[in-house]
Amino acid sequence: MTDDELLAHAPIARDGVLGGLSHRSTAASSRARRCRPWLAGWPRKGRALPLGATVVDVEPGLVRTSRGDVFADSIVLATGHDVDGLFPRVAEDAGLRRCALHMLRVAAPGGRRIEPALLTGLALLRYRGFADCPSLPAVRDRLERERPDLLAVEMNLMLTQRPDGELVIGDTHEYADTPPPFKDERLDDLILEEAAALLGVDRLEVHERWQGVYAHAPDRDFLIAAPLDGVRVVAVTSGIGMTTALGLAPRVLDDLLATAA
Repeated sequence: MTDDELLAHAPIARDGVLGGLSHRSTAASSRARRCRPWLAGWPRKGRALPLGATVVDVEPGLVRTSRGDVFADSIVLATGHDVDGLFPRVAEDAGLRRCALHMLRVAAPGGRRIEPALLTGLALLRYRGFADCPSLPAVRDRLERERPDLLAVEMNLMLTQRPDGELVIGDTHEYADTPPPFKDERLDDLILEEAAALLGVDRLEVHERWQGVYAHAPDRDFLIAAPLDGVRVVAVTSGIGMTTALGLAPRVLDDLLATAA
């Protein structure tokens, strides 16, 4: 889209806008815990799944939990960034670490409606889908000259409007085997400054702050391993878990069940 088309589509500040890309998107809420009630009433071989349990070991055909054993011909371990808890060798071989990110929930300035989820040019440096763009080195060079502070914290400025009108904004990225529990206020300040500039306002009213953690590997978006017969260890090892989960799940299950057959 041209700059005028983009500004008609998304109510953001004109400063620095050159153009944009648009595609149809769907937003999912990570707070919607609708799977738990469904699983609670799902018997497996005559017994319900032990919710509220800790998995302590996995063997072919068997999951040992703090509430008893669960027997299954096919097992998927999908514990996000906690792969190393049960399969440390799998995590080590993949170079798996934890990525901590800062995000905030803010009031939409003036009750503004923003229909699309918005990503900025910083996203070009983060997602592998843009890796073959011939202009990508020029984008990186410009940001290294003009905004090294954003690159230093791996900023990926983005925002999405919730159904109640409030905005979820973020984020920065920090990598460690075990991220520290302490949140650096300067990172939140940087996100708020950049988001306010994007929206063309002086400040944003913060209602909530949090730190998210996800699995990260340096050379892949997905980890799919088969350490034992009938067992798959699965993790999305980049920041696209909610985007890709519903496509990844059937791929893993189709392969697992085909192998079992």
